Amino acid sequence: MIETIFECHPQPKMRKGDKCWCLSGYRWKDCHMNREKLPKITLEDTHKAEATAQQNTQCLHPDAPHNCSGNAIRSHSVQKNASLKAIAKKSHVLSMGTMSWGEMEKRDDVKSIIKIKKLGINKASTFPGFCNYHDTELFKPVETKGWKHSKRNAFLLSLRAISLEYFKKNLL
Repeated sequence: MIETIFECHPQPKMRKGDKCWCLSGYRWKDCHMNREKLPKITLEDTHKAEATAQQNTQCLHPDAPHNCSGNAIRSHSVQKNASLKAIAKKSHVLSMGTMSWGEMEKRDDVKSIIKIKKLGINKASTFPGFCNYHDTELFKPVETKGWKHSKRNAFLLSLRAISLEYFKKNLL
């Protein structure tokens, strides 16, 4: 089987109507054409957006709101029952601690900003992504059954990571 490898970097010449080089699916003029002219996003902007996003209630499943069980729950971006449990000690994993913008501003060196802390596996690697029904049903093959190497399971694990990226990119 021949696989296509996509190059994802700016092209020397682009027309306004061309699909953007970043593979977003948008036309270049609606995506990266004037990106360098946009105001820079600061660390403070991202912290504010993440704090606001914790109130996100929309399920990311393509069928939402159909069959949704309610608000989005804290979905795992990393498989909880296998991956996180495998590296956990007493149901906790090491995680990069979060620090408020104000706390970071007071620090003058990177080592004091980065804090490693223990986090329970129920809270580790989560984001408000899917309602309980869609999270449970969609990821059941990789959460409740023994791992089987298959394209579907690989896709499901990738979907989690992509969903997290989609969620974060839509914050700002």
